[in-house]
Amino acid sequence: MDFYILGLLVAKPNWVGNFYTTTKCDRSRCCCIYGLITMARVGSNQLRLVTQVDGTGCPPNRYIDTTISLPTSFKTAVYLFGGLIDVKLSSDSRIIDVSNQAAPQCSGSAIRS
Repeated sequence: MDFYILGLLVAKPNWVGNFYTTTKCDRSRCCCIYGLITMARVGSNQLRLVTQVDGTGCPPNRYIDTTISLPTSFKTAVYLFGGLIDVKLSSDSRIIDVSNQAAPQCSGSAIRS
């Protein structure tokens, strides 16, 4: 009798890296993350997010540089632009979807470079 051990591969999220935004967010109505998004690990449990923003209601310096808790799953929520923004990472860690429930036209996505 032969015995086989089946191993399950469980993907782990990889939030660290560079991503480029798509054009879903409506800059005429929203402050949108655009261009390059850089996410770098800080210590053992934090993630630094650096990106440019453009559009209506953006801060005068036109960029975001913030540190958040390093997500341990494929989704998290980030406080930006005066509200919570849902952020999901695809199971292959290639695509980030940013969802603004209060203003869906301000949602968007980014692809790993």
